[in-house]
Amino acid sequence: MSRLPSTGGVEAATEELLLGLSRTSAPEVRALLDVYRATLAEPPLVAVAGRVSAGKSTLVNALVGARAAPTAARETTAVLTTYRFGVPARAEATLRDGSSRSVPLGPDGPVLGDVGPEALAHLTVHLQEAPLRRFSIMDTPGLGSAMTTNSERTELALATGATQGVRPDVVLYVVRDAFREDDVSFLQRFAQAWSSVGDVPGQSGVLAVLSHADNYGTGPWGPEDPVREAQRSAAELPGRHGILTGAVAVSGLLAETTRTGRLREQDLRLLRRLREVDDADLQYAGLLGSVPGIPQEELEGLLGMVGAYGLRHGRRHADTSAELLDWIEEQSGLRPLERLLEQTLGTAGGLARVDSVLGEITRRAGRERWGADVESTLEAALASPAFHPLDQWRAVTELRRVHPNHELIPVLEALQREPGTVPAPLAVGREADPLALAGRYQALAGAARTGAEAQAARVLSRSMILLATRGR
Repeated sequence: MSRLPSTGGVEAATEELLLGLSRTSAPEVRALLDVYRATLAEPPLVAVAGRVSAGKSTLVNALVGARAAPTAARETTAVLTTYRFGVPARAEATLRDGSSRSVPLGPDGPVLGDVGPEALAHLTVHLQEAPLRRFSIMDTPGLGSAMTTNSERTELALATGATQGVRPDVVLYVVRDAFREDDVSFLQRFAQAWSSVGDVPGQSGVLAVLSHADNYGTGPWGPEDPVREAQRSAAELPGRHGILTGAVAVSGLLAETTRTGRLREQDLRLLRRLREVDDADLQYAGLLGSVPGIPQEELEGLLGMVGAYGLRHGRRHADTSAELLDWIEEQSGLRPLERLLEQTLGTAGGLARVDSVLGEITRRAGRERWGADVESTLEAALASPAFHPLDQWRAVTELRRVHPNHELIPVLEALQREPGTVPAPLAVGREADPLALAGRYQALAGAARTGAEAQAARVLSRSMILLATRGR
């Protein structure tokens, strides 16, 4: 059915549920259910958001593996753009009046021509890049822009789904250095806007990306390695902000350079020639005079690809092109980001998509009066054991948001990874008896300090009961 990640059987149960509803529903409802089934069949959607000049488009290019997103201040950077896998490579503009038209693709992305950005709702770019087989990427206009319409478009796309109609499975929230209170406020509005099937806010995985790791802290010429400083800061963010699923430090420039194949053999030779140049001479080249024997324009070209950090440290790793590219890849932080992204797009990512679709169907069924039979079928199905992994996912995401370091989080996460066994943290002696654990968690629900803690305990209690009665 779908290219969503494994969801512990919930996806198959959702398909069966929607097909069953289609057989007994009116034609107009059946058509809507077909649209929702098609939504589940789409690849996961990764949204990239953040402030103006945070490095969003550079990161998009690195993830796509091509210079598809314009990084300079151009009219297309103010337009919501989704990158999908498709043949042939092409771009389509959807206008605010609902019509669409093809636009040419240039070397730096779509060329709007006489189509002004104010007339555009969004752009869709189809490319034959392998990463887009795994997930589509939505590049959003910058938040906090002096052009308030840019921020409004991003708020609409992420907080209400007005443009795409489905919640992104993962949001990469890009910041240059610090994670501010208004960043947290935006992400909280985003979570609250997507109410789930249950009584808690829907929540996609939200990953913070410190995008200028090579310029972090004291910078590329300082006494400390800025990449290491940025990594330490990123590691602390999820513990401070429960809205975050994880955080990674990335050098967007280095990531884009290595993944899009910008470096040439002459760039490698130039780096080798810079090995014996004093740091101060290299740092102030162009201000205090050029580096002897090195044309200034060549140095500036290299600086534009690897930055000051790459100039200072990359020249020590330039014996071969393979060595240099491996070093750039390692320092860029893109591999850890991709691992975290794939992990987040695992079971949790698939469940977020299912939760989004079922939440929308449940709301519409009541609001548009699809019929008592439809509503009762939905209610019974969502309360069945087949959909219990969705309850577990909702409970852990809400608990993580309210109590980022709560002791029940690893228990719920272990159940999601291995749904058929008592979680390892509990499988000790008499504690391993599921029915005893069910009673313990039910008691905890009654003494809970917050709604999130109570819900997590109730879900765990039912999980243990389902384990105890499995196969009976």
